[in-house]
Order: sequence, then C-alpha cells, then structure tokens
Amino acid sequence: MRIFLHRPIAVLMTYAAVLLLGFLSLQQLAVDLFPDLNYPRLLIRTHFGEASPQEVQEFVTRPIEEAVSAVSGIKRISSISREGLSLVTLTFYWGTRMDYAALAVREALDEIRPLLPEETDRPRVLRVDPSALPIMQIAVRGASLRELTDLCQQVVRRRLEQIKGVAMVTVVGGITDEIEILVDFPKLVVQGFQIQDIVEVLKQNNVALTGGTIKQGRYRRAIRIDARLRSVEDIGKLALYTPNAGQPVYLRDVATIRRIPAEPTNIIRINGQPAVGLLITREAGSNTVETARRVQALLQEIRQLYPVLEFDIVSNQATFIQQSIRNVFSSLIWGGVLAFLVLFLFLKNFWHPLTIGVSIPVSIIATFIAMHFAGVSVNMMSLGGLALGIGMLVDNSIVVLENIFRHREEGKDLVNAASSGASEVAMPILASTLTTCAVFLPIIYVKGVAGQLFRDQSLAVTFALITSWVVSLTLLPVLASRFRGRRVVYFAGESGESGDSKRRRGRLLRGMLHIAGIGWEVGKRIFAIGQRIVGKYWAGVHNGFERGFQQVYRSYHRLLLYALENKKTVLFCVMFLFGMTVILATRLDRRLFPPIESQEVQYHLQLPEGATLTRTLEVVNTIEQRFLQVPGVSMVYSRIGGLDQAFRASEEEGDNRAVLLIRFEGTSPSTLNIVERLRRALPKPFVYEGNFIGGESVYRHILGIAPSDFEVDVRGRRLEEILPLAQRIKDWMMADPDFADVTWSHHTGGVQLTAKLDRNKLTQLGLSAERVVQAVRQRLGGVQATQIREYDRTIHVVVKSDFDQQVRWQDVQNMFIASQGMFIPVREIIRVQHSPAVEQLNRMDQEAVIRITASLPQIGRKQAEEKLSAWLQGQSLPPDVRVEPGGDYQEMQRSLRSIQLALALSVILVYMILAAQFESLIYPFIILITVPLGILGGVWMLGLWGESWNVISGIGFIVLAGIVVNDGILKVDFINRARAAGKSVREAILEASRKRFRPIVITTVTTVLGLIPMAISGGSGAELRRPLAIVVMGGLIVATFFTLVFIPLVYEWVSRRK
Repeated sequence: MRIFLHRPIAVLMTYAAVLLLGFLSLQQLAVDLFPDLNYPRLLIRTHFGEASPQEVQEFVTRPIEEAVSAVSGIKRISSISREGLSLVTLTFYWGTRMDYAALAVREALDEIRPLLPEETDRPRVLRVDPSALPIMQIAVRGASLRELTDLCQQVVRRRLEQIKGVAMVTVVGGITDEIEILVDFPKLVVQGFQIQDIVEVLKQNNVALTGGTIKQGRYRRAIRIDARLRSVEDIGKLALYTPNAGQPVYLRDVATIRRIPAEPTNIIRINGQPAVGLLITREAGSNTVETARRVQALLQEIRQLYPVLEFDIVSNQATFIQQSIRNVFSSLIWGGVLAFLVLFLFLKNFWHPLTIGVSIPVSIIATFIAMHFAGVSVNMMSLGGLALGIGMLVDNSIVVLENIFRHREEGKDLVNAASSGASEVAMPILASTLTTCAVFLPIIYVKGVAGQLFRDQSLAVTFALITSWVVSLTLLPVLASRFRGRRVVYFAGESGESGDSKRRRGRLLRGMLHIAGIGWEVGKRIFAIGQRIVGKYWAGVHNGFERGFQQVYRSYHRLLLYALENKKTVLFCVMFLFGMTVILATRLDRRLFPPIESQEVQYHLQLPEGATLTRTLEVVNTIEQRFLQVPGVSMVYSRIGGLDQAFRASEEEGDNRAVLLIRFEGTSPSTLNIVERLRRALPKPFVYEGNFIGGESVYRHILGIAPSDFEVDVRGRRLEEILPLAQRIKDWMMADPDFADVTWSHHTGGVQLTAKLDRNKLTQLGLSAERVVQAVRQRLGGVQATQIREYDRTIHVVVKSDFDQQVRWQDVQNMFIASQGMFIPVREIIRVQHSPAVEQLNRMDQEAVIRITASLPQIGRKQAEEKLSAWLQGQSLPPDVRVEPGGDYQEMQRSLRSIQLALALSVILVYMILAAQFESLIYPFIILITVPLGILGGVWMLGLWGESWNVISGIGFIVLAGIVVNDGILKVDFINRARAAGKSVREAILEASRKRFRPIVITTVTTVLGLIPMAISGGSGAELRRPLAIVVMGGLIVATFFTLVFIPLVYEWVSRRK
C-alpha cells in the first residue's frame, strides 16, 4: 500500500484517466431495452391451397413434424393446421445456435418436399425473433381511405425507408385496386368455353420475354418481346378461339371487365375511424431510440407538407426503452444519494462521507470501460445490476476508512495509519467481494430466458464490485492520508470536526470568495455566521442520532449476552421462524415473471369460423363505441383480419379475428382494474369468444410470458379422445367466477358441406378429380389469373363468375363441366355430406391438444392449479388422456429448478472462498449460517409485498447468498484476531461485537437504502426489478440481525466443542 501513499499525484492522475475513459466508453455503449437475446424458436409456414384443416394436418403438418423431430436441440414441437395453412413451431433449448438449427430444419424439409402434395407451396422457415417486430406502429387518418393509401404508399413509406436505421415500412389496412373479369357464364358455355380457358388466355398473352439475339456490326444485341397487358382495354381485346370454326370470341363479349377496389384482407381503425397502418421495422443492430426519433422528426415534416394527414403513434418501442432506462437511472442515482447521505449520520466529520462517497461514481464510471470491452450494452438489466450494487460499492470503503481511523486513534501518523489500516483488512474485504462476485458465476448455468437476461446484470455488478475493492485499497488510503490532525472524532463536540478540518474549509471558502472579488471581511463574517448556524443545527441532529445509536447498541449488547447464556431458547426461536417461513413459502404464487403493469390492454376477439370481414367489422364497431365510453380510455386501435407479410409469423390470422388495443391515461389504474372496467363495458349478452391481455406487448414477446393468466393443455393421441374432457373443463371454468374470459383452441364454425366424387362416373366421362375441383373453385370464388404493372404498382387480374354472394348448393349442383365436347352437370358426379366444420387443429409433440385459457381476476395461478387438480380428482379421465399446465409453465419449472441448482452451487463456491480465506473447514460453516437466515428474510419480504416465486426473485436469492456472508466474514475474522491476541472466546466475541457493530450497521443500512428506490419505484419495467430488490433487502436485514446475535452464539458453541 505504501507505493500508492508515496505517489498520490500518480494515483489521482490514474483515476482521472479512468474517469475520462469511462465517459468515452459510456458514449460508445449501445442502448436497448434488454440484452441481445438469441430467441430459440422457428416457425415453418406452409400453404396448401384451400384444403381443410384435416387435410392440412394429414398431408402437410404430420410429415413436417416427423421430418424435423430428428433435428437436435428441439425442446417442443407444436403445430396448428388451418384451412389451407400449416404452422409448425419448433422451440429449441436456450443457447442453441439458431443459424445452424435453421439450416438443419431446411435440410430436413428438403428431404420430404417430394412427399408433400403438389399444391403446397415450399415450406418457409421463419425466425421468431421479438427484436424483429415493428418498433413503431402508426395510424394515419384525416382523408379518405383511398387518398390515405396512395399517400402512404407513394410518399410516406418511401420517405421513411430512406431513414438511417429503418429496414422496412409495411402499409396495412389500405385500399388496393384489382381488375375484375366478371364472366357471364351462360354466354361462355354457349360458346363452348370454361373459365379455365380465360385464365390460360390471360397468362399466355401477358408476357415479356427475350426472343433471341441479332448481330449488328461488331455487337450482338438481344431482342426483347414485350406483350404485357397494360389496361382494361387490352384485356377486353383478348380473344378465345373455338377449336372447330376458329372464330374469335372476345373477352369483352362474354365478361364485364372493370377496375374496382379489391376485397380487403385487413382493416385498421382508430377511435372508431378508418385509418391506414404503418409498421416500421428497424435494421439489425441499429439504435432503436435514435431510429424512432428520426421517424418522428420526419413525420412532422410530412405533416407540414400534407396538412390533411394526421399521425397517431399507436406503439413505440423507443418510449418503453427510454422510460425503462430512465427509471433504472433514477433508482441508481437515488440509491447512491441515500447511501451517501446516511454516512453523514454515522460519520460526523464533514470530509469522511465525501471520501467514502467517491467510490460510488468512480466505481460506476470505471465499470463502463469494462462493459465496453465485454460487449455489454446499456439496458434495463445491466443498469439494474449497477442499481443493485450501488449500496454495496461503499461497503469496502467504509471498512477500510474505519480501520484507518482506528489506527490513527492509536497514535500512528497519517501514512502509517493509512497503510496499516488498509493492509489489515485487504484480505477480509477481498474475500467478501469475491463471495459476492462468485454467486453471479452460477447464473450462467441458469437455463431459459433468465440465464440470457441476467448475464449482463451479473457482469455489471461484478465489474462494479471489483472496481470498488480496488478503489478502497488505492484511492481511499491516499485521500485519507491527506487529513490533518492526530485525532479523528466520530461523535463528539458541536460539529464533530477537528479544528484543522474547520480551518481547512475556511481557507478554501475564503480563497473562493477572494477570487470572486468579494471583500475578505464580508466573506469572513458571512462564513462565520453560516458556520455557527449549520454547526449548531447539525450538532443537534448528530447528538440526537448518537444517543439513539448508543441506546440501540446497549440493547444489542444485552440481547447478545442473553443469547450467549440461553442458546437453546434462541435456537428454538430460530427453528420456529423457519417452520413459519416454510408454511409461507408454500402459499406464495408461482410465475415465470411477475405480472407487468401497463396503461395498455389488448382485447383479442374471435368470431365463429366462416364469419366475413364485414361481419367482424360490425362487431368490432360496437365494441369500440362501448370501450370509448369507459372513463379514462384515450385510444382504441383496432386491427381486423390478417396482416399479410407484416405479421407473417402470427397464428392469429383470419377474417373472423380482431385485436383491439386500448390505452388509458390519467389516474393510472392497475391493469386488473382496467380489464374489469372494459369487461363490464362489453355488450350483454356477448356470444363471441374474447380475452383481455394486459402488460406491455414488448415485454411479453421478448420474455416469452404467456398471454393468459392460466392455461391448461388436454393432450392425447386423437382429437376425439380429448374433446369430451376438454369440453367439461371449459364448462366448469366458465361456471366458476374465479375464472374469466375462458376460451379454447378448438373452434368450430357450424356445418360444412363435404362433396364426395363418384369415381365410376369420373372414369366414364373422362374427367379427373382435379378438373372438377378447379371448375367448382373457379365458379364460386374466382381465380387470380395474372397481374399487370402500372408504374410501380402491381394490379391483380381476377376472373370471377357472375354468382352473387348468396350462392346456394343447388346453384353448385346445376353447374356444368365441359368434357369431350359434352357439358356434364355437377350433380351427376358429386354427392354431398354434412359434417361439423373445425377452424383449426392443434398438436403438441405429435399429439392432439386442446388448450383452454382464462384470466384470473381474483386468485393466483397456484390457487387456480389447486382448484383444477381438486376438480379433476372427482372426474374419470379417459386412458391415454393427460391434463397438463400450459403456457409458460414448463419454462417456469425449468428456470426455477436451474435457479435452485445455481443457488446450491453459489453456496458451495462461497464456502470454498471462505475456507481458503480462513484456512479452516469449520469457520466457513459458521458464516454460511447467515445464508438460510437471509433466505428466511427474503421469503417473508416476498409475502409482505405480495410478490410471487419467479425468476427475478429466484435470482435475488442467489445474489443474497453472496451478500449476507460479508458481515459474518469481518466478525469472525476479528474474533479470531482477538483470540490470537490472548483473549478468551467470550471476551473475543464481546470485543469484536463492540468494534464491528458500527461498520456492520453502516454497510447494511447503506446497502438497504441503496435498494429502496428500486423496490418502490414505478414506471415501465419496475416489476422486473422489484422482486430482486425486496428479496435482497429483507434477507440482508434479517441476516444482519442474526450475524450480530446468532453467529457469536454458534461460534462460542463450536469453539467449546472443539
């Protein structure tokens, strides 16, 4: 230590350079909401024409599931088979290299591609990456829907895509044109043609091809033949030729050709008004906050150029990021301020708290350098780590400074006191620092999203604590050695400061006043008056605090003597508390993550299968009007139908579905109260299925939080086996008031008509099944034949029959199909059967599954599980049918188990460090008694705050294991030193308790006060920090009490046994 004490200028300049580099590193750090998560999920999306869900499952979904099941690293395979669409979701274990996994999946799909039906598209493998979701959703209104569509497509989208950081802008909800060829079917049949003939003519006459090359001089030039259709008139001039007469039949003679608005696939509305939506996706690696800021600035410019446009920002990830980071920064700063201010109560000297307080900013700023080189970004978790450790950053400095002053009071000079005091406690505080850092190492073994999230937090805390240890042994002794005078007073005199300290402050202030041009005499008198007033005021505060503190110490001393004399009584009380804690722990709710409060709520609506977009819009319009009448609702944004490529990985698509986003402002009610208000506002009776989802969608997507409070999976080999039990469970939950918004994944749409072809008739008439299916499909729904280009627009050309929307089955039977010069009525080759229509079929791990979901407005998930388990015990379950918790339950169980393993490993590592420090196998066990005692306090604090067992609180217990042993290390170390000096066990315990009482209390109070802002703060993301803070607070308070009382008791008992 002496080398630092003899080179104070070099030490100060070194730390000045560290501060400079720290500020530069902070400017270079990326800012994001969470660490970069490699989300382990792939989606295989395959289109299969208009096949039924049963056909999709049999011919597409099952082969895909079997093919990819051999890919290594897959944890779960789930699938949804809908009309014409197969969605297979592959969930891998966290830590899987997803680029390699995607490659292996594509190879497996290539092997079975020839086995899939010819009508299927090539299976597409998509990454399910929440970070790739749109960072902003914007609703544009103010003009007609066509004007909005044109402006958004031609102006707004192009301008936005030029912004740095914007990868893509998708326009949804607008109006697009199509060219409709409405065929007069009787005229067409008279001429001897079918709709398929028109489709072929359109395809053959809308081409642009290279016709070869010619040689001109020394060059060879390509000849391009452009025969593209460009207008309605061009289409009308196309001709059909009869096989015999060869007379042309023009399309305009057998069909009406016109350009009309296309049937919409989705509708966007805001506050009951039609709008166009903009979905903005950022480039990979770009800064979300900066990109969103540029987007908003450009929208202001566009607004000035086109005053008719009004932009409503529906969602903005940058807002969540800024609010979350701001809240963490606030907790960080206030925690540091509280930890710093409390030092003035314990250390009356004006300069001592300032000296200790230096370790906070220096350690934090130096940490930014390590974060920069470790690739850790500024996010909610890394800053949360700094906020967690803010109170611990001064612990080492408190111990070092207290020991320096103790040597100073023994008569040593400044340099010797600083050198001896720092050297004496260097190893104990190194051990305490390493034990705290060591508990973060096992977090890398925590499975699931928790391990990914807390990596940055672990690194940030570790960097800060190691830096604080270095600061306490280098910078702090240098500053402490600069104090003048031989005597340091903690609680004495009116101001508690030495005369030299007062004179030094006086010289500093007088010099500043002199430089400022204020007269010496005026400055001296003002300073003297202020000094007397402040000194008198602080003297009263400090003297009062000192009297209270001494009373606390005397009470503690009496309690310690009682505990040493009544060991069995104390042990009984501790065991009783443990028993009560176990009872409380079993009653706590269990979740993957704590529920996240939000001022936004989503309502997911689903009408029966077959409902048109128009019908869904009518229902949504009624709901919107009712929601807008709820007090506090500021916005209702509705998204009706599918969203095409914008949300291509979404399972919630279809004309019968809608998502309403409701935003509240004003009094900031809880999410539960918001949902209850909205639920009461729904029309009565409400016959459609719908459920409310609270919390920020950004957090839910990134963290993998289940959208519903409670989910149950009924699984078995076949759908017919699990359907009756699933129906009974759903009915029971709907009848129980503790469950609300009960929905299930088995949706039926009434009755569907199934046409069976007569194979014998087909053979006799020379028809194929494919020809019949195409003819019926083209006659009923039309077919997209081709497309034409108009500038940079693509306009689809659709051939339709002249059937109206209210087509009857008799009309289908009366259709004719041309074959071998004859027209065959459809009724001669088709037989009709009626069967129930199923919207979708769900499977999980290649078994049929029906998922039942519900909200829990009155009870927790654990109580809901107990109620369901009790109900199932009274039911007779079919063989091979299982009822399992769904949603994020499996992920929660896996994460909590890995946290338990990490906690055990942390305790083992702490024991190893302590054994190495004390060169003993017994003393570490004495110190480790504080770990279960700290867990006791953490559990009780969870119960008092109404929190649950979750990943965040579990990490809190791991952190607690490394913190609670610090005071025990110092106490046992001083007891050993006193015994080595010749004192008895009891004398050594009492002396160590007297000398270490104040430092232990100071370090505990500073740590707890540093965590209070994190525990009580609100705002975005506060729920993800609060459980960890309150666990550490409760555990540290209880463990400190037992460190002061129970460890001396155990130490004396063990020593006497030895």
